[in-house]
Amino acid sequence: MLVFHGPPGRARALRFDCGHLTVCKECAERLPARPLRQCPNCRAFTQGVGAAVEPHEPYYVHHPTYVPRLATLPTTGAAPVLAGAEIDGIVAVMRRNSGDAAVQQRACHALYQMTANDAEARSRAGAVGVLEAVVAAMRAHPQSQPMQGIACKALGTMILGNAENRIRAGAAGAMEAVVAVMRAHPQSQATQWKACRTLAIMMSLNAENRTRAGNAGAVEVAVAAMVGR
Repeated sequence: MLVFHGPPGRARALRFDCGHLTVCKECAERLPARPLRQCPNCRAFTQGVGAAVEPHEPYYVHHPTYVPRLATLPTTGAAPVLAGAEIDGIVAVMRRNSGDAAVQQRACHALYQMTANDAEARSRAGAVGVLEAVVAAMRAHPQSQPMQGIACKALGTMILGNAENRIRAGAAGAMEAVVAVMRAHPQSQATQWKACRTLAIMMSLNAENRTRAGNAGAVEVAVAAMVGR
């Protein structure tokens, strides 16, 4: 949703962290004064807002921690190219906000959505360093169970049916990171399931990753997960 005002041919738009385009600059600037800064559409909390003007066309403003979602991508034939650009942006956001677990969680969720049914997007993700960024997030926030769960899910999706990404993931330390997740969150059956699935995909047709799994203690944590259920 865009709010048009000012001279003809000019538009102002504000994009919240959640992705909604809802209010103009003047209305957006009033939001930080409220006790709870939330998107008027979905009530998601926002860390801040910004706005800008471009002549002759809408200008979509990105908050520094904004992570694009699949719903923001077009469904036209140009989608694969645009998806690649969005993936690049997500990697940049993850690196810029490495200490923020909530941002990492949103980023991993967006990556999962964008690569789940798109083999080309999975290849693009591997090429631009997404796997390494996800592993780095897992190492940086070991106690954030929601982030770890979606990170495992995103990893499993990005390496599915992609031998090169399995090699990249193994070299980046994904096997050890997933095993660490299972050890840190034994009480979460959902996280254990996602982690086990990702381990199985990483070891598929990859002898080196199977060796890494053995050295990292994957067998022991998998058995513990089975016994725990």
